[in-house]
Amino acid sequence: MTERDIEEVRRIEVLCFGRLTTREAWERELANPVSLSLVAREGEGGIAGYGTVWLVADEAQLIDLAVDPLWRRQGIGLRLLRSLIHQSAAAGVARMHLEVGAVNEPALRLYESCGFIETGRRKAYYAREDGDALLMTLLIEA
Repeated sequence: MTERDIEEVRRIEVLCFGRLTTREAWERELANPVSLSLVAREGEGGIAGYGTVWLVADEAQLIDLAVDPLWRRQGIGLRLLRSLIHQSAAAGVARMHLEVGAVNEPALRLYESCGFIETGRRKAYYAREDGDALLMTLLIEA
């Protein structure tokens, strides 16, 4: 991801999460030495999805993974997640963690397909009535 990608990433962020991070916050994210942000380009080079992880010591935290609704169910999220895992492993990461809505079945299937396992639950983590978050972890082989 580069600064020229920020506006398209923000558009996808609103579609997927209903929130809008400021451009300045994304600029700080891209300058953050522990942050790795990738985009998936499809069609005529437009951004179809993005993902961000933080790499701290030998662990990674998945911050965001989002695919534009127009591009879903085409393997883009899987390719993005695999790329984030691969690049994290290359940086020496042994484990990747994430939080996901307990009722987000498509995301749960994606994470489980890559080997993530449930390691905990945060009750009422999200503001929604069904807002529990599942904590998931992937052990990355060296």
